[in-house]
Amino acid sequence: MHTMRVTLAVVGMVMIVCRGGVRPAWADVVIEAYDEGVRLVQAGRLREAVTAFDKAIRLKPDFAEAYGGRGNVYGALAQYEKALKDYDEAIRLDPGYVEAYFNRGNIYSGLVQHERALKDYSEVIRLNPDLAQAYHNRALADLILGRGEAGADARAYLRLKGWREKKSPYMVLVGYFGDRQARREAEARQILDEATTKCDTTAWPYPLIRYLRREITANALLATVTGTDKQTEAMTYLGLDFAHSGQRNYALSYLQWVKNSGNKQFVEYRFALAELGRLESTASGRP
Repeated sequence: MHTMRVTLAVVGMVMIVCRGGVRPAWADVVIEAYDEGVRLVQAGRLREAVTAFDKAIRLKPDFAEAYGGRGNVYGALAQYEKALKDYDEAIRLDPGYVEAYFNRGNIYSGLVQHERALKDYSEVIRLNPDLAQAYHNRALADLILGRGEAGADARAYLRLKGWREKKSPYMVLVGYFGDRQARREAEARQILDEATTKCDTTAWPYPLIRYLRREITANALLATVTGTDKQTEAMTYLGLDFAHSGQRNYALSYLQWVKNSGNKQFVEYRFALAELGRLESTASGRP
């Protein structure tokens, strides 16, 4: 699938609009500093971009977009605590700042703080119900947490983006296992059935859907899988399937493989670790 690396929204251009059409002299300087930060980001000169956003904030301390832009840069530089502080301030200044919630959610997700990520993605969806990526990211976080609500978000993503977009078959898988977490077996089967006519059946990861529909066996699936990335995905979804089918030993063997040998940058790695934790908690009697 896609990786768990933090993805940040592109820093957008901002106009400062003044009442009466008259713009104070400081506004030009602030806009220039902000726009310079944007240009430096686009050129990959991130540390210089921080300086430009610093200037914009110094000149206009209530400039929410400048905090958001600097937060994006800090996130790209893996300075996550600084990024979170800037997003916090951007949201304090502008409670309707969709991109700040979204990017803060991505930071929390990367830091494995999925409860906080869920809250931010939910706020994004409240503010902008048509932002498909927010449903996508919330579905991933929900599947990791095991809440059984990923199915609805997966369907929302498919409704907004269609079934033939690159991420769509993965959303079918996430929706399927979200429904199985919630013991909605009929809905889980339905999303697989829809995939047969709406997804690209010639491309990966459609073979995983074929397996879940019991058109091929686990061994037949694995015989076609090469490379660590596809193995990580296949072993994860096989492990999840066996876990939800009550075949604990098989589930553990596949999920342990992912833990030991899988691509740690993939979200499937997070899925595998989360399911392993649930299996181990059940075996030990922990709630």
